[in-house]
Amino acid sequence: MEAPISSATLRPGLATTAAVGYDAAASAVSWGAILAGAFAAAALALILLLLGTGLGLSAVSPWSNEDATAKTIGIAAIV
Repeated sequence: MEAPISSATLRPGLATTAAVGYDAAASAVSWGAILAGAFAAAALALILLLLGTGLGLSAVSPWSNEDATAKTIGIAAIV
């Protein structure tokens, strides 16, 4: 009867999964990274919302006959 062939026998320079301590049941998902990305996306959305609100409110004048012209609003939108 022949001896069983292991992966270490076929590729002597490579470590086997048992030697490295690889756990096949472990998840490859990093929940910390997902939560950090969600927090960063929410913070960026809030910053952009506040910026858009500020630009929109700056285009409106509370005094009569003092409204911004279409040219001013267009330039502000481009900037």
